[in-house]
Amino acid sequence: MTFIDKKKIKTIAEKRTIKSLVHFTRIDNLPTIFDKGLCPQPEAEKVGAIINDNTNENPDSVCLSITHSSGMSKAMQEKDYSVSWCVIALAPDILWEHECRFYPANAVRRNFRGKPPSDFQGDSALEAMFKNTIAGEKNLIDTRNKNLLSYMPTNQQAEVRVVGAINPQHFRGIYIKDAEDEDKIRSMINPPNQIEINQGSFLFNTRDYCMQYKGKREDYIKWLNGRYF
Repeated sequence: MTFIDKKKIKTIAEKRTIKSLVHFTRIDNLPTIFDKGLCPQPEAEKVGAIINDNTNENPDSVCLSITHSSGMSKAMQEKDYSVSWCVIALAPDILWEHECRFYPANAVRRNFRGKPPSDFQGDSALEAMFKNTIAGEKNLIDTRNKNLLSYMPTNQQAEVRVVGAINPQHFRGIYIKDAEDEDKIRSMINPPNQIEINQGSFLFNTRDYCMQYKGKREDYIKWLNGRYF
């Protein structure tokens, strides 16, 4: 078994000022999530949750992102505009309190397949998410954008795979795209006091889009610093 130095993981998270992890999901899944927690795919399917992503490589884990939803979330929205989506913000202590696997890009990339989970665990794997260059598929290289802040992974599809279920006590807030979605959520669940529901339209675009243009980038960073959990 690989030794995981939780203190080093915490040190990296604090040095990089990682404030929040996020999970992108359908609003219709919230009653189950607040009752059972965020569960790996097999358990989630048993309780009727609708699964967003392909977890064949990590069926024992829950997919989170650091700071901003994966770039794939935009594609999910465009696939079916009738679906209402939300982003759950979670406390960063999950990184060192839970068993995690840190993928510098989408976990289903071909060049990750077949590698043991231990290759993506520990403080060095977490730090590798922020490297200046990341090897991609077909000999392509992901190069870190100079405008990215310290807590933003190099690749917008980087994933944190958390092994096992995540208790709602780690939830810090829910972000919605449209104001009317708040009424829908409150008709379905009664969130604990620490769970705020706020609009966060930035999170429903890709991170790279939000960082692409100076004016939009400044607005996005200001929002992150001022309103984000």
